[in-house]
Amino acid sequence: MLKFIKQYAETIQGIDIYPVISMVLFFAVFVGMLWFVKIMTRDHAKELAAQPFEDGTL
Repeated sequence: MLKFIKQYAETIQGIDIYPVISMVLFFAVFVGMLWFVKIMTRDHAKELAAQPFEDGTL
């Protein structure tokens, strides 16, 4: 199955940009999450940690 997909993908022009876009998007989300965690206060982290238990339906 992978051989068929690989053979088909090699014939598509301009497909080489998709891995680059995927890597940039992944890196941007990863850096964004690191930044969010870095600026987050302890109180906000505790509030987020307690959210699943707020409605009392554990």
